[in-house]
Amino acid sequence: MRRLNQDLKEGSFSRAYLLYGNEEYLIRSYAERLEKAAANGDTMNVSVVSGHDLSAETLSDFTDAMPFMAEKRVLVVKDSGIFKSTPDAFVRWIEGLPATACVIFTESEADKRSRGFKAVEKIGYCCRLDHPDEETLGKWILSSLKKRGLSITKGAYQKLLLYLDGDMENAKNELEKLMDYAEGSAGITASDVDTIVTKRTEARVFELVEYVSAGKRNESMALYYDLLSLKEPPSRLLFLLERQFRQLLYVKEMQALRTPGSVIADSLGVRPFVISKLSAVERRFTAAELKEALRMLLEHEEAVKTGDLQPELAIELAIARLTA
Repeated sequence: MRRLNQDLKEGSFSRAYLLYGNEEYLIRSYAERLEKAAANGDTMNVSVVSGHDLSAETLSDFTDAMPFMAEKRVLVVKDSGIFKSTPDAFVRWIEGLPATACVIFTESEADKRSRGFKAVEKIGYCCRLDHPDEETLGKWILSSLKKRGLSITKGAYQKLLLYLDGDMENAKNELEKLMDYAEGSAGITASDVDTIVTKRTEARVFELVEYVSAGKRNESMALYYDLLSLKEPPSRLLFLLERQFRQLLYVKEMQALRTPGSVIADSLGVRPFVISKLSAVERRFTAAELKEALRMLLEHEEAVKTGDLQPELAIELAIARLTA
């Protein structure tokens, strides 16, 4: 992203950009900013096309034409699919783009080995935009808060990182709700985050595990019934609960081997700060207790699959046994 930000800051644009990955919000945001900046806000020299039925000849007709009273003609090409297997005509078109053209490709997937990818690399820039890591998400949160003149406590910040784990579009909407709520206050607290931000199911299941680990049966059951009222499928909740205990056991075993937290995070596919939260919970259990809890949850899951136990009852029994 550094190259994208640099080009936007300096106002110097390549003939072609390829933005791809699983973070739709970032791809769309950068594409819109590049389009607006390269065209200098003039829509007369901008064209947006999409789909797999595009013709290199038709695209060439647009990019080869001289811009009207401007420096660039900007073409945005969405979801073309040409970066999986690139036809000769598209390779020739990309490599022959004139200096007066700026083509912005946006794709969910792109093969670095494809000739189209290599052609864009040769004359421009390819940037993979995936869901942000903890550091990037944290910087974005703090930057957004600073622009609104808002501060945030450490506890609230950590909760926000956990709750906003997911796509940036959802994170943006939730953060805007929180900032509007906190407008004019001294700062954002953990209570504000709990009140305003919609928690992902995974985050709420982790809260359930925290209650269970502390032996808080009433709070555990209340949270479970709250999740049911939100139409969360009991079978999915049971699966998430089992996965959570599997992660706790893995963290305990890896930390016993003095494995760095960053390595554990990579192995589990979570952000590093999540490991510290898992560590705080796993310390309340012995390895034997975690193994027994996992065995019990797997038994319940199997009983649900065979029809011997209803999903709702399976979780209630699990909570009762885990908080005993």
